[in-house]
Amino acid sequence: MPLDRADPVDPGYGRCTRTIKQLTNAFSPTAPSPFKEVLLVEYPKDGSYALGFRTMTVEEGGRRLAVVYVPTNHLYLGEVLFIPE
Repeated sequence: MPLDRADPVDPGYGRCTRTIKQLTNAFSPTAPSPFKEVLLVEYPKDGSYALGFRTMTVEEGGRRLAVVYVPTNHLYLGEVLFIPE
């Protein structure tokens, strides 16, 4: 049984498996790149910068936010940041 259908009652579980699936597809050698641009973002603290990959833009509460993936110690692991445009 595919993981994304394992427990339809728990929405958090489905969200987690969709995120894992998206990250796996993002780094697949056959998939087109989901990254729109490379950014230098202030992260993880003020005055410290990291490279991030902009994946999309979302709107939350009337504000436009850039969704930026920042890899940490391994390319498949990282943080997803929502940064005001």
